Amino acid sequence: MAVHQEIIERFIQEGFLDELEDEAIVEDLLRELEARGLDPESLGLTREDLLRRVQAQRQRAALTPTEIPVSPQRKRQELRRRLAEQSRTLANRVLKDVGGAPTGRTFCLLYPQLRAANDLALVTQLINAEVNSVMGTGPATRGDLDVETLERGMAALEEVGERVARQLEARLSEAES
Repeated sequence: MAVHQEIIERFIQEGFLDELEDEAIVEDLLRELEARGLDPESLGLTREDLLRRVQAQRQRAALTPTEIPVSPQRKRQELRRRLAEQSRTLANRVLKDVGGAPTGRTFCLLYPQLRAANDLALVTQLINAEVNSVMGTGPATRGDLDVETLERGMAALEEVGERVARQLEARLSEAES
């Protein structure tokens, strides 16, 4: 499951107290004031006034939240982090799909030129190379990429995973024949 550009406005808008509990809130407030030795009437607070204020507060809280602006640099940094994280996750999934083990060396023997320590490292290298190809960049240059390029890489991850899985399966079947 992948979550992209999530905004949590639904949870902010849904109150967890219903309007019938407004009376209970006002009662608790009045009781608390009296317990502390204060007379709500002498303070100019009537039950109806407090009820109106509680209901007004509920309406203000139900307003649609505004989206918090994010600096382009922070957005780019977060996209780089998410791309690296999603690539690692994809490498694990692809390796599992093709029947490999993270610490295995089955696929390492099929790609000796990559000099990977284990199958997971190899699949990660293959996925990163494919993602770099989709983004039109070389190795060790992700720090210089703009937001649009990183988003293009994120969008292509599933396709890249399928392509790498097919490539691994083809290479394995060639070796077995």
